[in-house]
Amino acid sequence: MVGLFPTLLAPIFLIHYWTKIRVFRDLRSGRSAIARWTLTSEQFRRFCEDEARTPAGSITTNFYQPPPTIPAGGVEVIFSRGGVLIGDGYFPLSVTRGRRLARVEFLASGAPAIEFGTVMNVTVRTSSATTRTVRLSENLRVPVAPEAIAQADEVVRHYRAAIAQRGAVT
Repeated sequence: MVGLFPTLLAPIFLIHYWTKIRVFRDLRSGRSAIARWTLTSEQFRRFCEDEARTPAGSITTNFYQPPPTIPAGGVEVIFSRGGVLIGDGYFPLSVTRGRRLARVEFLASGAPAIEFGTVMNVTVRTSSATTRTVRLSENLRVPVAPEAIAQADEVVRHYRAAIAQRGAVT
């Protein structure tokens, strides 16, 4: 009986990870990429330094946490219509599910970046009999290579259009 539960769950996890592997493969091969650039280690270091200046408790804290050591070969950023791959970290960018996009803008001051503002409604238990819905806001800042600013502008336009098509966040 104990072995039945893992046996039933294994196919679900297998399907989930298989779809994620396919997303990574399609992005890296360029099949689903709408923009792609590589930051040199120096460009990425500058982005990390800008991020380090943001206080930990700030509302502008970045959901993306750069790696503790800067890769010698730099960091590749690949956007698709549904998310972004920063190095080895994938972040879905949805306008309808879970963590939803509320805004997107290009940040030109300091190290160039695209900032996505996201919201997520969560239900919090306030007592044994009551709950309350709370809106969580987060930011995802994605570094932009200086030579890829035109591509970054296309990404911003794409996601602004997707947000506008969905309508205002409620």
